[in-house]
Amino acid sequence: CSDVFEIQCASLAKRVARVPDSMPLPNGVSGGLDSTLALLVAVKMCDMLGWDHKRIVGLTMPGFGTTQRTKSNAESLMRLLDIQAEIIDIRSSCLQTFRSLGHKPFGIDTTSYDIDSLQKLLEKLPADRRNDLVFENVQARMRTLLLMSRGFVLGTGDMSELALGWCTYNADHMSMYNVNCSVPQTMVRFLVRYVA
Repeated sequence: CSDVFEIQCASLAKRVARVPDSMPLPNGVSGGLDSTLALLVAVKMCDMLGWDHKRIVGLTMPGFGTTQRTKSNAESLMRLLDIQAEIIDIRSSCLQTFRSLGHKPFGIDTTSYDIDSLQKLLEKLPADRRNDLVFENVQARMRTLLLMSRGFVLGTGDMSELALGWCTYNADHMSMYNVNCSVPQTMVRFLVRYVA
């Protein structure tokens, strides 16, 4: 774990050293393990280079499926690591996109719902009805837009996702540098535990 983590940090340092000092380093922080590892690598890299952690911009972007637990995990992690933290609720933008597309998530006509009433309705959907690719894609693209609009994006997708092609296309695998690209999913948990 020590070797892998140090390689991740050194590789990121080498890449980031080539971008302007004023360039922010946005990182999507979901509260999950992949984004946690990417953020830990970024913070350690800042320490290695003598940079303030505030150069890292952690964005947590709660959507219609975000749980309070993962949102709280993301907020706590960003606060503890003393990075710039932004919380951007993407539900309003996503709702507007659904309407613009004429998309009815899970068969629901969104024109007659505000964000909170739609949220409550979605939470009541049975598990076997929670399958809507457009619904998920719109939220993923909104997060990508917000990240890519801020600077040199540090990606979070791991090697297993990339090798298997099991990732949200044009979302979690899109970045200027993917911090976890050489780490298999089975090792992410070990690395996070090791660093902790």
